[in-house]
Amino acid sequence: LKESIVGSVDEFTSKHPFGNASNSFEGAKAWIDSPQALLTIGLLQIYHNNGLAEADATFNRVLESGHEFAAEAFYYKACIRMANFAAMRNNKSLLKISKKQEFKEDIPLAIEYFYKSRTAFVNRLERKEREASLVVQMIEKMRENNPKASGFAAQTKLVTTYIRLIVANIDFLLGS
Repeated sequence: LKESIVGSVDEFTSKHPFGNASNSFEGAKAWIDSPQALLTIGLLQIYHNNGLAEADATFNRVLESGHEFAAEAFYYKACIRMANFAAMRNNKSLLKISKKQEFKEDIPLAIEYFYKSRTAFVNRLERKEREASLVVQMIEKMRENNPKASGFAAQTKLVTTYIRLIVANIDFLLGS
């Protein structure tokens, strides 16, 4: 069993190189294709030398992979174009940026991305509500076989609450 595990790890690392200590991030981002991981990488890239271009490229990879996380990608693309983002980026004392390129605000583009993000979040909210309605109908028809229905309801309420909060935040930022 031990040899099997070691062999599978060796096979994985040979197909997915991390590079050395100085470029492990660059090596890993070449083969990572999970939208959630790419969103995190995009947020980290904001603090790189050419952060805006690098983060944009990564968020575009998320958008190209489908619509599941488009709302988040557009939201982050909008946030990094806001007026005070460059100052926030410069005030982060935990990260040292050498030869950093300036982030120029682009409010019209930020507004466009906020509207796209809002649309994607509202679509997700509507889809979640439709799915929940169907599940509730199924639970009512087969009540004796579904003792854990309350967990589903609580999870759905939590997810839809968070989506509504994000949409309200976008509306506030847009002045709607």
